[in-house]
Amino acid sequence: MFIVDLCRQPYRACLLLGLALAMILSTVGQARAEPPAGTLLKSFSFSASDLVADPSQPYMYASISGSNAVAVINTQSLSLQSIIALPGTPQDIALSADGTALYVADSTNKSIDVINTQTLSLTTSLPVATTPYSVAAGLNNRLYVLDATTTYNHIDQINALTGASTGPSYGYALYYGDLEISPDRRTLYFGEEGLSPSTLFSYDVSTTTITPLLSVETGSNGKKVVVSHNGSTVAQPDGAPYAVTLYNSSDFSALGSFDTGAYPDSMAFSPNDQIAYAALSPYPTAVDIFSTTSFQELGQISVPDYASCMETDSTGQELFVSCNGTYWGNTEIAVYSTGAAVPEPSTLILLGAGAISLLGYRMRLRRRRAVQASVSCDNDAPATLSFPSRLSEAMRRAA
Repeated sequence: MFIVDLCRQPYRACLLLGLALAMILSTVGQARAEPPAGTLLKSFSFSASDLVADPSQPYMYASISGSNAVAVINTQSLSLQSIIALPGTPQDIALSADGTALYVADSTNKSIDVINTQTLSLTTSLPVATTPYSVAAGLNNRLYVLDATTTYNHIDQINALTGASTGPSYGYALYYGDLEISPDRRTLYFGEEGLSPSTLFSYDVSTTTITPLLSVETGSNGKKVVVSHNGSTVAQPDGAPYAVTLYNSSDFSALGSFDTGAYPDSMAFSPNDQIAYAALSPYPTAVDIFSTTSFQELGQISVPDYASCMETDSTGQELFVSCNGTYWGNTEIAVYSTGAAVPEPSTLILLGAGAISLLGYRMRLRRRRAVQASVSCDNDAPATLSFPSRLSEAMRRAA
């Protein structure tokens, strides 16, 4: 009888469904509550040469030079999803524009190893003429490859499918360093590493000709380049000065500085680019948390050793910090909570219950209008029927 009544009165069913959904969402929301910022969530007993977050899958890719492999960490369960063996020693890694391939600069095999991110398997190794250290994925299946030697380097362009050249190389005496690319794949960045002073360069790579755009001295003993997710800013930590300058990517004008103290090591942005994480060492070995608008320090996370690279997961709720054991012998990838805000359970409840209740109300209103229309316009009803009789007949037809 209860089910029959609900079928005859669907708006009540919607209201009850909304309440049920609210209870479910409340339970789910409570289960997903984030621990405070800086809480150690997990540690893995290996360090990474480079870290890259998958924007569409819950994966963090870690280049493990000491094991000739790429580790795939599931960012939801914080467990090892896969270990992918490589023919040589991996250095920097980069995702393709569509996220289906991970490119690995393999320095000892002198190749760019290609990993299928859907099957998590090595599909091919593209031979290169140099000793690759850094790689970036551009437009139209173009890869940009930088040498691993310290002097007389250049940037090569190769096809990501065949390994064949796709255009002329650039440079003849570049110092070794790090390549990064803008989100639209049209601007390539090269930052010198370990040089004093270190210089950050940008290039137009919208065509097959690598065209110089801008350059700026960022400090001494440069580290890895970091590009914001929206592509509007870029930074390169340096051993000195004891701060990291944030540059406008369009003209390299300085927007402000993150005052880390000695010595900045690496950096990462939150997915919404509102937060910057900057590692420093050795006293203390820590990660400072900054606002990218006010440049004020918001907090600090203690980490076990020198942080050679960092990355947030795609949700922004986890910070992966790779420590290479330089100072205290702690070689690991430590995963910390960022304390990033998640939708409040009450918000989810109101959205779910409110939307379904509104649907129920609209169904009820439509039913009432149908009844009124039948009462006023039913030409088939006998003229001798009284108003109550006509109302009953209209409701019967609308049911």
